[in-house]
Amino acid sequence: MAIYPLEFYRRAEEKWRRRSESLRDAVTGSPSKKEGDDTLVRWPWLLAIGQGLQSEYAVLKKQPLPKRLAALLKKLTKSPRH
Repeated sequence: MAIYPLEFYRRAEEKWRRRSESLRDAVTGSPSKKEGDDTLVRWPWLLAIGQGLQSEYAVLKKQPLPKRLAALLKKLTKSPRH
């Protein structure tokens, strides 16, 4: 299993939150903010995938970061980039 930085999970959660909000707006009849907002309404399976991923990310967010991984992330953020 690949290990991704916490920022990746935060961005993914934000992306799915925005998508679920656009779906909710489309279902409730609120005017679309931009074209393509009805994508999730047209493809309900895509919504199901997104909701499944969102629930998995929520579980990961609640788990504490292992000390070894935290140390590696700290080391990576301090290393100079060439």
